[in-house]
Amino acid sequence: MTDWRFYGRGEIIIRLRHNLAYDELPTNRRFAAKRIMGRRGVGKTHLLNEMARLAPADLPFIVYELANPAVADAETACARLLKAAEMAGIADPVALLPKRSQWDNDQSWFCEIVKAFLRAGAVVVLDEFHHAHNLGLVSGIKLVIDGADQNYGTASGTLVMMGSHQQQVLRMFRSDQPLYQRALPVQLGQWRLPTVMEMAAEQGILADPHRFLTLWCAYGGMPRNWKRYCTDRDYSHLHGIKDTAEWRQAFLTAEAQTLLDAEERFDGRSFIELAGKERDVLLWIGRNARRGIRHNRLADAVKATRAEMEQAYHVLRNHLQLVEDTGPWMTKAMPRWRITDNNTLFRINVFPELVVKGARRKGLDVDIARAINDQRLFRLQELEGLALERLTADWLVEQDDITWSHAGVWRPDMEGDIDALAVNDPNTVHIPDEWIPRVWLASAKRDAARHQPTEVADHQDRFLAALGNSDEAVRMRERERHRLLVSPEFSDEQRERHAQAGFACMDIHDMARSCGIKPEPYSSPSPF
Repeated sequence: MTDWRFYGRGEIIIRLRHNLAYDELPTNRRFAAKRIMGRRGVGKTHLLNEMARLAPADLPFIVYELANPAVADAETACARLLKAAEMAGIADPVALLPKRSQWDNDQSWFCEIVKAFLRAGAVVVLDEFHHAHNLGLVSGIKLVIDGADQNYGTASGTLVMMGSHQQQVLRMFRSDQPLYQRALPVQLGQWRLPTVMEMAAEQGILADPHRFLTLWCAYGGMPRNWKRYCTDRDYSHLHGIKDTAEWRQAFLTAEAQTLLDAEERFDGRSFIELAGKERDVLLWIGRNARRGIRHNRLADAVKATRAEMEQAYHVLRNHLQLVEDTGPWMTKAMPRWRITDNNTLFRINVFPELVVKGARRKGLDVDIARAINDQRLFRLQELEGLALERLTADWLVEQDDITWSHAGVWRPDMEGDIDALAVNDPNTVHIPDEWIPRVWLASAKRDAARHQPTEVADHQDRFLAALGNSDEAVRMRERERHRLLVSPEFSDEQRERHAQAGFACMDIHDMARSCGIKPEPYSSPSPF
């Protein structure tokens, strides 16, 4: 392992620096405020710390965490904010402010402190902003932002509101709330696949494609999980284990201990956003990982009303980006829902005994503990097949000539599914004339020896033939078919044999190289 550093996010930093947002607001006024949202552990604080590191030396960068009002009040918040300003290099922040006695309450005083720092050109980050409502700060922050937009001048600072409890933050920016359209929104998602591979190559993980697949299955693109694996003392013993089977056992044991932590438990701070029905819906979808679960069956299973189901879908899909609609592709049959986030799927399926609120597994009999770990290994192996399909789709969509891709595409009138499907569409994006319209059809297997190209080709052709006679289906069948077999690694003999059957072999190292990443660990330049 090498020293951990900041990975990816370059595009987001540019957007934040230049007042650009992913969701453009219907106004052209200058914004002195931004809001950054994302799940806990997705790297929001790390992003702001990197921006502070890159900021000019004379730019004060104040990062302040709003405390839970249950343990701190507005008066305490004022004192801590002043202390944070001193640490950020504002020599005498109190000198910038009118006296406390001029303000009716501590909430007004807090907002006046923020306003003074913005006038001084500082970047003020209010982390855990979902506490602002209960601290009584929302209306005051609205006045601060309005004043910054209108009166502070082009050299004024920037207010950044950041929070992990996305529903509470979004609620404060609804059209009926004071902060409506008061900040440029930036949604921080998980790392894209090239960033994950870049990090894994640098940390020496990508050199073993099977271990990389296991960790991708467990963590997806969640930065905090990868960082914990690479840097925490509780995981350090794993890095020296040579035998893969022994490593997998040790990895699952370490993960179980991590998930017993109060904040890391499924219903701990990591999933603070989930209400009861939302949690139930997510668990049911996760336990039907292969093809998802139909809406009507899910509603019956969790005993939810139509309104409760709609609310759960809205939160899980749009706010948290945890599930997707995978309904039978190019059909009008009832859609299904499945989890798209590897880390969540891993917790639900590999550690179901730890998902129960308050579950503890300490002091187990050795034989029972071994049996539990054997069950976890079995569930992990099943889940890695789905993770490899998603890895394939994520890699395909990163290619220049791919318009979109999808994993686990299925139809109710066919056995099995298409592990990964991708197309390019000249009608959607500009594609040079020399690019041949193609459809990519991929079959993914954890064990490369299990690929049967003849059977795969027949299934893929039947899938395309069964799409019907719509214009879209006809265009799909007319495209040149590019067939892929995907596994963690292939031998030269396997590649040659499958090429004769019309299939290209793509393994994890091939994917990395196509993204400009060397799978081998990086090494420091020799001093000699």
